[in-house]
Amino acid sequence: MDNEENEVIDLTEILSAVRQHLLKLIFVTLAAALVGFTASKFLMTPKYDSSALMIVNTRQDVNANVTSSTYSIIIKSDTVLQQVIDNLGLNLTYAQLNKRVTVAAVDDTQVMKITVQSDSPEWARQVCEQIITVAPDVIKEAVEAGSVKVISNASLATEPVSPNIKKNTMLAAAV
Repeated sequence: MDNEENEVIDLTEILSAVRQHLLKLIFVTLAAALVGFTASKFLMTPKYDSSALMIVNTRQDVNANVTSSTYSIIIKSDTVLQQVIDNLGLNLTYAQLNKRVTVAAVDDTQVMKITVQSDSPEWARQVCEQIITVAPDVIKEAVEAGSVKVISNASLATEPVSPNIKKNTMLAAAV
């Protein structure tokens, strides 16, 4: 049987090795953080969200099982979004606008949150406002809803939703 040598790792040796390279480690961490900050601040285009809320009340005499996903599909349909494109004279296709719009039920209620994302906060607000102007009539006609009311108008974002500069800087430093 061969004798295997067991090496003992001395903690003081490890600490000594870390101390020898501490300046390099700090420099590399700071350089990576600076790259993450610079990329987030100067290379990534800020994105802004504008959101509005609508409530859809179904008629009592309608037996159809209409869910919040039905309203979401209608709001993102070409019937609504193409009319928004036409009304605002946007230089986008339906598919391009569809990618910028999200619709979701708030806490499984009949309240729908419509969100539009853009690199311009004013553009996002205008498009969101136009969607909540066009959508109620289309929803009422499509599902014979009792009423569709706007709860809150589109907001004008003051801060971008992305990129998250602090998060990107910290991730770059950690890597």
